[in-house]
Amino acid sequence: MHLLNSTQPLTLFRVFPLLILLIYTVLSKALVLPTQLNATSIVSRALPYRAFVSRHDLTSAQYQALFDNLVPQGYRLLQVTGYVSGGVERFACLFEQSPGPPQICNHGLTSAAYQARFNEVAAQGYKAVLVNGYTSTTGTDKYVVIFEKPPSTPPWVARHGMTGAGYQNEFNYWTAQGFRPVHVSGYAVGSEARYAALFEKPASSPAWVARHGMTSAQYQTTFNQLVGSGYTLTLVSGYSVNNVDYYAALWEKPLGPKPWIARHGLTSTGYQLETENLYYQGYRLKCLSGYTISGASRFAAIWENIYFSPSDLNKIDSPITTYMNNHAIAGLSVAITRDDRLVYAKGAGFANKATGEAVNANRHLFRIASVSKTMTAIAVMKLIEQGKFQLTSKVFGTGAILGTKYGTKTYSAWTKAVTVQNLLEHTSGIPNVGQEWRGLSPGDMVSWVIDNAQPTVAPGTKWEYSNFGFGLLGRVIEAATGSTYETYMRNNILNSSPHSPNTMVLGDSTPRPNEVSYYPEDGANRRLFDSFGGWLARPIDLVGVLSRVDGLSRPDIIAAATRTTMWTASTLNAGYAKGWSLGADWRGHNGFFPQGTISWLVRRDDGFGFAVIINTTPSGVVDAGELKTLVDGIIQSVGAWPTYDLF
Repeated sequence: MHLLNSTQPLTLFRVFPLLILLIYTVLSKALVLPTQLNATSIVSRALPYRAFVSRHDLTSAQYQALFDNLVPQGYRLLQVTGYVSGGVERFACLFEQSPGPPQICNHGLTSAAYQARFNEVAAQGYKAVLVNGYTSTTGTDKYVVIFEKPPSTPPWVARHGMTGAGYQNEFNYWTAQGFRPVHVSGYAVGSEARYAALFEKPASSPAWVARHGMTSAQYQTTFNQLVGSGYTLTLVSGYSVNNVDYYAALWEKPLGPKPWIARHGLTSTGYQLETENLYYQGYRLKCLSGYTISGASRFAAIWENIYFSPSDLNKIDSPITTYMNNHAIAGLSVAITRDDRLVYAKGAGFANKATGEAVNANRHLFRIASVSKTMTAIAVMKLIEQGKFQLTSKVFGTGAILGTKYGTKTYSAWTKAVTVQNLLEHTSGIPNVGQEWRGLSPGDMVSWVIDNAQPTVAPGTKWEYSNFGFGLLGRVIEAATGSTYETYMRNNILNSSPHSPNTMVLGDSTPRPNEVSYYPEDGANRRLFDSFGGWLARPIDLVGVLSRVDGLSRPDIIAAATRTTMWTASTLNAGYAKGWSLGADWRGHNGFFPQGTISWLVRRDDGFGFAVIINTTPSGVVDAGELKTLVDGIIQSVGAWPTYDLF
């Protein structure tokens, strides 16, 4: 069949029962349509992972350059949409590295050029699989199109340039002959809506509903009604007429729907953040529509998850929601690995309650408190492996690592007996000072403690958790490397992560870029806590570092013997090694600030690892272990984990 221009737009109008209102907003939580599946063991969901590239707000030249770069690498164009933003024609697109029939793709076509191209490629056996119209900078209609040449195809029809009435007439005619719409795109010519549509005549089809010309409110109402009746949104096209946004959409009622999420009215930044957060939950872009409101880009999109079952996603989301509601947690971020592969990450709740900013797993940094000690311990063990010093090396006194640099008083015999191992294992005998030195720089802190709180027992005879001990290890790292603690950590430990560069930074007296707010907040300068509690991180950063030291599938930055030593328990505390807490089947560390932080980094013996952080300290009795139990329970309950790696 061939394409004919029409002056009338076709309106999809097919009525099915509308039941049960389901609340949905642009910023709503993920919409997951669950089916109940019971699982008794942890398995892998071995579906093929296909690399993809998603971009938006590209100029014509940028889009063409991206296309020319990706196609020779085996990528195929799956989605493309045109729109005007800032007075410039722009494009958003999705490429996937996957096999498929031959493609011909064009963008920026006038109506006449599109018609000519259609006639040319249709004669060669190609069919249109996507046609999106948009309003150009001059107010005329232009088109982006994907043609494919499949081995066989059902009868199909393409139309463009239709008014609303014309579209309705075409719709009525073709559906009466057994066709159904498979794609629809709205746009404007002058002050009037236009439509492009593709129809196919399938051998069989699930129940479906099509609508067009809906305002945002009408679209929302229709969405709620149809989703409440079991329908899945399969396509949405946003468009603007006289600076008012309208929507055309298709729904189906499939058996066993995949988890999916839809959003509309997203700004460019909002679309980027949503796509990032969903990527780490296993979602892939399925449908994308760009349009223009007041000269700025807006997006409507659908994401689909083929890697997690609806039931398994519910086993992740539901416990997190319950935990946050029970403890009035503002925001939470979590990342989970299996055999050093990042298989899931999610931001939930608010990074800032006052502004309504949602936590984004890829963007937001949290204080990690004493999980900083584990990062410091890794660095110390690496330096020992490199021969910079030994576990038994003395820290203070002539010939020791720090010599007599710190303090003004004579060192006691016990002070001069403190070793690196004592600091790593919290057995230095130096009291666990805290509030006395707040406001001091790390170096001044060392001098103050050495002058005012020298060891009260012989080193190696008593276990006492010590922030100061790990603050001191930061100075040991500086002395051994000639670099600042932060610089050494970033270049030698943190940036070893598979997603380098790692985004971790030391906190400060004012919020860092992308740092969440805390509840409650005390305004302390966390940079002063550097090597014992000063780092800010995403959970993704933490599990990235973990994947390079844990002895699993990814090459490690420390030797196996070094790791064994690092994880060997202190003779004075079987539950603590060298910067790592030890459990029966795990090792890791937690962090806690009364001012809005609980964190965990855990490596389980079954190959799973995770990091989880919240920006709220619950009121009343605080059980930091409950947060670890939450994630452990999620890992155990999910029936099938993906085999991909999202690092």
